[in-house]
Amino acid sequence: GSSVMAHRRMAGHLGSSFFFTLQDTSPHYSPAPRLLHHLGRPPILPPLALYVLTCGQPALAPFLCVIVPTSRSVTGYLESLHHLRQRLMVDEWEGGGRQRALQRGVAEFEAVCSDKGLPLSWEELSQLYKDPQNLDVIRDPRVRSTARATLHRVLDERHEKVREGATQLAKELADVVTHGPGNLLSGLWGLLPLPGFLKGK
Repeated sequence: GSSVMAHRRMAGHLGSSFFFTLQDTSPHYSPAPRLLHHLGRPPILPPLALYVLTCGQPALAPFLCVIVPTSRSVTGYLESLHHLRQRLMVDEWEGGGRQRALQRGVAEFEAVCSDKGLPLSWEELSQLYKDPQNLDVIRDPRVRSTARATLHRVLDERHEKVREGATQLAKELADVVTHGPGNLLSGLWGLLPLPGFLKGK
């Protein structure tokens, strides 16, 4: 579906300097062949594509994946991490993060108007919630300026949090790589959002 296509597009941006082999180790559960059918064969995934694909995918929990690093250079892999960070930011921000930040900005603007007694009608506020970027619905110039300042502040704060989150993820994954390929599987396993019974205590 669209989720698989989105992940394939992300994988295409991760470069080709380091790869993983995906193998299904469960004899009783077989969603992996269907997944590999979507990805194409041979079942080789670009760097960290496996991590991206398994995030938020409960259907992958009943079977395990074997990650076998090839002999490509670590330098190329770290370059791929940079691309992953950029893609994470783009997908989070343009994939809904910006719109959520705008809605939050309108909510904060509403609170400001209530606290300061600014002249804002229910109709103006409703129109602003429908389209937070259309500030022309606010008739009072002073109130419009307050709305603009509030929205820009919330957008900047949220964008900074998204950037920090993507940077932190890239650093964590880079640390896993620098400790050697032997720890790569355990490091990625610890970052995946899997149920507790699969991660163990």
